[in-house]
Amino acid sequence: MMIGLLGIMAFYLTLFQPDNEFAKAGWAISFVVITCGIIFLNVYQKKEEKKANTDMNAHNLKLQGQVETLTQKLSEFMSNPIEEKIISAIIEKVESKSREHPPTPDSLKQRLQNLSTSILRFLLDRRDSPLPRPETWDNDIDRMLRLSAETRNLYSLSFGAQVIAARNELLKHGIIDKELDTYYEHPTNPIVMRIIGERLGALAESLPN
Repeated sequence: MMIGLLGIMAFYLTLFQPDNEFAKAGWAISFVVITCGIIFLNVYQKKEEKKANTDMNAHNLKLQGQVETLTQKLSEFMSNPIEEKIISAIIEKVESKSREHPPTPDSLKQRLQNLSTSILRFLLDRRDSPLPRPETWDNDIDRMLRLSAETRNLYSLSFGAQVIAARNELLKHGIIDKELDTYYEHPTNPIVMRIIGERLGALAESLPN
C-alpha cells in the first residue's frame, strides 16, 4: 500500500512540475512529510497487528489452560474412588437426618431431601472408570466428555424442572442460597450437579419438620 501511494505521488510530481524554486521546495517538503506519515502509519499498523496476535495467543493459551483444568477435574470426579465416597457420605448424612427426625410427609423439607439424594445417586450411577491414561489419553477424555454431555442431558430431563421449582419455593419462604442460585438453572457438568445436590440437602436440614 505504501509503495503504491509513493508511486502515485512520484507520478504526480513528474507530471506537474513546479515552475519556480519556491514551488519546488514546497513540493519536496510535502513529499517528505507525506512519505514520513505513510511510513509511520505502516509501522504503527504492523505494531498493532503484532500486539493483536500476541493478545490472541495469550487468550488461546488461557482458554487451553482452563479447558485442561476442567477436563482434569471432570476426569477426577467421574473416575476417582474418593469422589464416590464423598457423594455416598453426603447421601448417608441426608438420609440419617431424615431417619432421626422424620419430616412431615410431602413437606418442603422432605421433598428437598428426596431430590438431593436422587440427584446424588444419579451421579453415582453415571460415574465412569478408569482414570484417563497417558497412552490412551485422547480416547479416554473423549469418552469422559461424551459421558458428561449425556449426564447433563439426562439430569435436565430428570431433575431440571424439579430443581427450579424447589428453588422458587425456597425463595417464597425467604430462603436464598447464593451457591444454589449460581448453578441451579444451567448446570454445565457433573461437578456442578453435585453442588446442587449438596446444597439442596443442606437447605433441607435447615428447615423445620
